[in-house]
Formats: sequence, C-alpha cells, structure tokens
Amino acid sequence: MYKRPSTEGYTIYTKSNCGACEKTKLLLPNANYIDCEGYLEEVDEFLDFMWSLAKTAKAFPMVFKDGKFIGGYNEVVKDLAFKKSDF
Repeated sequence: MYKRPSTEGYTIYTKSNCGACEKTKLLLPNANYIDCEGYLEEVDEFLDFMWSLAKTAKAFPMVFKDGKFIGGYNEVVKDLAFKKSDF
C-alpha cells in the first residue's frame, strides 16, 4: 500500500507546507520524493509502516539513503558535509 524507499540514492518522505521538506528537496534535487499527504488520511497505519522502516515516525521529512533511514534535514546536511570533506 505504501511506497518503500529506494535501495539506491536518497528517498524523501515529504508533505505539503513543510519548510524542512522544501529545504531538504533543495539539497537533494535528484532524490526520489514520496508525497505523504494521501497517506496521512490513515495516519495510524502510515506511522506503523514508518516505524517498521525507521523505528521512528515523529517529523517530516523522513529521509532514507540507499534504503536505510538517516533522519531529517539536519542529518542530510551532515551527510552531505561529510561526503564533501572526503574530496
């Protein structure tokens, strides 16, 4: 019923009117975006699904990298900074 995160690259679970979601999309323009507005109609089931994937479901955006949960906007900033420091 719900879309699972991609096993390659970034996947962002996002919703409308979310400033952190918009900032995260700017950082990751090539990410796979999953709009959760429709999912929130059955919020309890959606939260159970997210809990099964990430062991959390408290705030948007929820970002996955290569299928693994990394966090939200702040964690994306840290992940990208770490990658840039490797060069």
